[in-house]
Order: sequence, then C-alpha cells, then structure tokens
Amino acid sequence: MSTQGLPRLPESGSLPVPGSTFSRAEAEAMVRAVLNLVERWSLSDPEVQALLGDVKEGQLRDWQEGAVGEIPDGLALRLADLLGIHASLCALFKDESIYQWVKRRNEVFGGKSALPLMLLGGGPEIRRVREYLDAERYG
Repeated sequence: MSTQGLPRLPESGSLPVPGSTFSRAEAEAMVRAVLNLVERWSLSDPEVQALLGDVKEGQLRDWQEGAVGEIPDGLALRLADLLGIHASLCALFKDESIYQWVKRRNEVFGGKSALPLMLLGGGPEIRRVREYLDAERYG
C-alpha cells in the first residue's frame, strides 16, 4: 500500500509506521486505548487475541505490561476501527451502556450481538460494525 501523497502528522521523536498514516507513537497509543476499551467490554484474553487478529498470548501480555513494539499496518487499521466504534458509542449513549453494547443483541446483526461477529469475521466485520454505528451517529 503506497502512502505517497498522504499527509502524516509529525510526532516529535516518533518514526512513522511503514506504509501507514499512523506514527509509531500513535499506533502505540491506539494499542493502549484499545486494551483499556476491551477491559471495559469485559473480554477474555482469548477474545482480545481473536478481536485483534490472532495476536499471540505472549505479545498480548507484553502489550498489557506496556511493551508495545512493532504494530503491523493491518492491526493499526483494526485498532482505529475499534476506537471508531467506541467514539460512536460514546456519541450515541451517554451512560455506561456503551460498554455493554457489543454484547447486546441487535436486529441489525440478525439478532446477534456485534461481538461474535467481530470475533469470527475479523477486520471486515469490525469495519461493518463501525460503519453501522457511524451511520447511526451521523445519520
């Protein structure tokens, strides 16, 4: 994927993630934010690993301990979508229900909750959930 011509936000002391519009510092911040989010969603470590694209147990443990390291481009985009889901939920709901929404049944997803769809369908389903919530948010 070429990023030629795409703007990058300069980050002092930070190198960009190769092939991405996210700097290394931004990608690391997204990992930390998503780890906080999935904790609020009460996800198990295996669910977090599946949601993030089969992240290995050791890598997840390292991230939980603050050692983020290299973030592949596909994961950075998945993290951005998860944070987009959270942003839309925050705009749509003004209480703690934003953290239960991913486990709540929804007719839009065939009477299932968004979580199993995102766990089984990976990036494309995470994007679909984000697009649905963005449409609800922005009309």
